[in-house]
Amino acid sequence: MPEEKIYRPCLVTYQPKDVAGKGQKVLIVPIGQNFLPGVAEAIIATAREYQRLAQATCDIFVLQSLTVLPPLGLGEMRNLAIMKAYLEDYAYLMLIDNDVLLEPDTVIRLVNRGKGFVVPWFEQLYKTDGTSDAIHWPIFAPGQGLRELAWTVPYCILYDMALFHSGQVDVRCHTPSMLYNEDEINSVYLRCKGVALWQDTDARVKLLRGPRMLWESLEGLKLAKPFQMPK
Repeated sequence: MPEEKIYRPCLVTYQPKDVAGKGQKVLIVPIGQNFLPGVAEAIIATAREYQRLAQATCDIFVLQSLTVLPPLGLGEMRNLAIMKAYLEDYAYLMLIDNDVLLEPDTVIRLVNRGKGFVVPWFEQLYKTDGTSDAIHWPIFAPGQGLRELAWTVPYCILYDMALFHSGQVDVRCHTPSMLYNEDEINSVYLRCKGVALWQDTDARVKLLRGPRMLWESLEGLKLAKPFQMPK
């Protein structure tokens, strides 16, 4: 990931008096290395801002493709990220796709909500006709604080790792292959385990690319080269 010319999407105005995550290690895991413009730089910026405010470690681990057919193994890649955070004793884990543009204060905002599962509010920049895709339900306008969801996409999630250390949720909580209604299936599983799905509508991020249908993802697909996990 680039270390120069840090991209800052906006001025940081969020200065919490009490930082809930102070001293708590965070791991950010981008799923896939082919970042859209500005995404990698924004991830670095939000990690540094968390380190500054929380006075704690915020590591970044880029999880490159581990699958033969890339669209079909995203769930297991997310599970691997959870297991890595579990074994390395991180307090929080952020899963993020490579087309989500964070703000510098995204991580600290979500950590300060003190929830086991929380997603930000997604501004769908790719939509230019005044409509929006249903990437979670219900759909809320921004600026309404915390709102509970019935289901959501996993494009950007902050997990409190206490969910997994307590045994409440299994570390392999994401479906291992792409299914129709996969996001709803994963969400229902978490809710059955007593996990409320929260959206922080005050923590806005930008979604640069819309969801693709399964047949669109498979069209013209080539086998991915094997990737060796770093030691």
